[in-house]
Amino acid sequence: MQQQDWKLLSWCGISFFIPQKWSVGKIQGDETEGSLRIDDPLVERIQLIWKRTPPGQIGKFVDRHLREIQKKARKKELQFCAKRNLKHPINKRFEGELFYWKADSQVYNLCLQTGGKHNRVVFLRILGNLEEDLESKADRIVSSLKLERELPYRHWALFGLDVTVPQQFRLDGYHLLAGHVRLNFTTGDQKLQVNKFSLGQIVLEKQPLEDWVLERFKPELKRFKFATERESIHKHLGLAIQGERRGFLARYLKGDKIHLYAWFCPEANNIFVVLDRYKKACDIKKVVDNVLCH
Repeated sequence: MQQQDWKLLSWCGISFFIPQKWSVGKIQGDETEGSLRIDDPLVERIQLIWKRTPPGQIGKFVDRHLREIQKKARKKELQFCAKRNLKHPINKRFEGELFYWKADSQVYNLCLQTGGKHNRVVFLRILGNLEEDLESKADRIVSSLKLERELPYRHWALFGLDVTVPQQFRLDGYHLLAGHVRLNFTTGDQKLQVNKFSLGQIVLEKQPLEDWVLERFKPELKRFKFATERESIHKHLGLAIQGERRGFLARYLKGDKIHLYAWFCPEANNIFVVLDRYKKACDIKKVVDNVLCH
């Protein structure tokens, strides 16, 4: 496969490249413990699991997994074979094990630990049928694997939304649909929201960007007195909104502010909206600068 046939997936500090036609099918959990499934147009292709655990558990984890798979194969009267401790450059970068097994399907497995004070076990499984050349795909995926450990930032990329946020922001929810991807983050008194809306050209044929933003984000803006101005964002015509809390609650929520940036990227045909509610510190400009829109 050519480079353009692959795309980056980055979630909860774990990133790697996958074929363009593969996409996320299901996500569960949070940054401490969770799972992610990736499908091609027909079947499941990748399982990713991460879990907070004490160090030194990789061998036990792999042994237990292979026993379970072998037991299932025996019940189905399938021939089972496994190859452990496969040689690969990934072994020099992480503490873990790359192994392979085959029964009614074939699977390349990478089990490793992240290290650091918040050690996690990461288990990556790449699935294929018995006839396909799975080795080349697995090599590309495994070789591209990166873990963000104790870095000042965290990278998130899926469904066409690609953004880097300061490390102190923790994922606080998400909305993942083909037409609208939203990631919610929190830290201290800040609530950060990053949005990507597809088919932006069709949306803006009906109304200007400013009118659409004010209508679409009316619930978020309605309790704030704000001003809008046009601004160039990533060399695109965009919109900046900044305001403060108004009304009866303003005296109790003194200092509550909101800041929003929105722009249309014609190259990607997407509308991006980044919104930050805060009282003191505001990191929204850093986040806007680190949205990869095209």
